[in-house]
Amino acid sequence: ARQYLAGRGVPHLDRFYFTDGFGDWVRSIDPTYTTLPNDERIVIPFVNKAGELVAAQGRCLSGSKNSIRYITVKFSKDGRAIYGEDWLDYSKRIYAVEGPIDSVFLDNAIALAGSELAHATRLFSDCVVVYDNEPRNTEIVHKVEAAIRDGYTVCVWSDSIAEKDINDMVLAGRSPQEVQRIIDECACSGLTALARF
Repeated sequence: ARQYLAGRGVPHLDRFYFTDGFGDWVRSIDPTYTTLPNDERIVIPFVNKAGELVAAQGRCLSGSKNSIRYITVKFSKDGRAIYGEDWLDYSKRIYAVEGPIDSVFLDNAIALAGSELAHATRLFSDCVVVYDNEPRNTEIVHKVEAAIRDGYTVCVWSDSIAEKDINDMVLAGRSPQEVQRIIDECACSGLTALARF
């Protein structure tokens, strides 16, 4: 698990954990999850600002095509599950990204589990919605357009960015600070966002 995260250049390794029996670990918290695989996974905890574990993602480490890469479980059935909420600074700009691993590269970033990224950001006064850079993925394209039309500030990636997500940008040689600067430069809303889109 440590080698995988280090190989991806992931900072803040202390925010991730490992289990060799994901299903058993989840059932130790919530026994109703009876059908989860009991395999080795990186555990990504979603902790709310009160310090309570509300959800977790398990990232599969095996290369098996039969394994689901990410499994998300919610321990709190009510409310939202936001990765990074426990260290969020509400007085600064917040970056809402698609995945927890991408979020740790940015200063003051979150990721969402089980909810639409843009709509969940209504909770924050200054927030940029950052979808992956996949202009040929029709699902993501529709989400970006809907977020713009709903009035959110969205990162509309420049054509000069070839990588599909934040982690890939860092692996391609950009520093996390440079990636964050690019996001700020590509952040727009309203007619400007529609024109760029």
